[in-house]
Amino acid sequence: MSRKTFKKITTSEEFIEKINPQNKKLIKLFIQDKNRKCSDATIKGYTSDLNIFFCWALNECENKFFPDIKKYELSNFFSYCIDELQWNGKRFARMRSVLSSLSECVIKYFDEEYPTFRNIINAVIEAVPKEAVREKTVLSDQDVQKLLDWLSEKNQADACLLALAVYSGSRISELEQFRIDTIDENNLSFGGLFLETTHKIRGKGFGKNGSQIYKHIIKDLFLPYYNNYLEYRKEIIENTKSESNMLFLQKDGVPATVTTFNSWKRKWEKYLKSDLYFHNYRHFFTTMLVKQKMSKEVIMAIVSWKSDIVGIYDDTEEKNRDWSNDLEKLSLLLDNKKGDE
Repeated sequence: MSRKTFKKITTSEEFIEKINPQNKKLIKLFIQDKNRKCSDATIKGYTSDLNIFFCWALNECENKFFPDIKKYELSNFFSYCIDELQWNGKRFARMRSVLSSLSECVIKYFDEEYPTFRNIINAVIEAVPKEAVREKTVLSDQDVQKLLDWLSEKNQADACLLALAVYSGSRISELEQFRIDTIDENNLSFGGLFLETTHKIRGKGFGKNGSQIYKHIIKDLFLPYYNNYLEYRKEIIENTKSESNMLFLQKDGVPATVTTFNSWKRKWEKYLKSDLYFHNYRHFFTTMLVKQKMSKEVIMAIVSWKSDIVGIYDDTEEKNRDWSNDLEKLSLLLDNKKGDE
């Protein structure tokens, strides 16, 4: 049961080929600038957004060069994003930011041809609220254990992937980077309760390589699934003669990718009859640590957060939080009132 997201085909190879050559040149300059400091995934997103915009401009703005596009035409495009593409506030904001950055690129490289050009995107296009458009799925301990038990019987690779996700809080892009030598049972951290990766993993962050961080995995909860998977992986290597050193392999010996993980996840959704996404497990991991009354400072260190966003990832319902100290004060007040009577 996948979370439903509206999709509409907005580009094609035919349309991209017809984009104004000047706009293609501008895109190239923009991507060259960004490529020096942005990750490959970010560059891919920029390219996709610009293709969407300029394919729209091809059909709706007479394929004009970007600096010649009028204010009302930009407004029409963003109305199209809301009305036709049904973008949420976050997606809208990303495109708004990309076109604003593109405007700065025009100022940087085409100031001689367009000396009066200025960046009008943020002034003309108002931001829209970044409201949630999908119902949040909160996994219980029972949900996760039920799924792990089922996967342990069905597929050891799936079980190990899920265990690594829920007991390390790793993003899907981080899970893809694990190699067979990333995990050493003797490389411990945080009082020996966690496994620390033997090398840094590329996490989310600014720069071409993002932030480089060690991942920490709850040892005793993860290792049973990991050790079972190693036996299964050994069979794959023997059957396929694969020489890959990546941790997760498909049955044909080819390294599993983010796309592979999402295809495995769809089977999990059908079993649980619930919408799942890999960020679920990051929330689950954080919530589990909070339930153990670990301090925010320790949780931040474990997850490698530089700022306090523990509350954002803590899915504990208000009624289920530990309010004992506060409620004890109220209880004492009520007892005193009874005594006065």
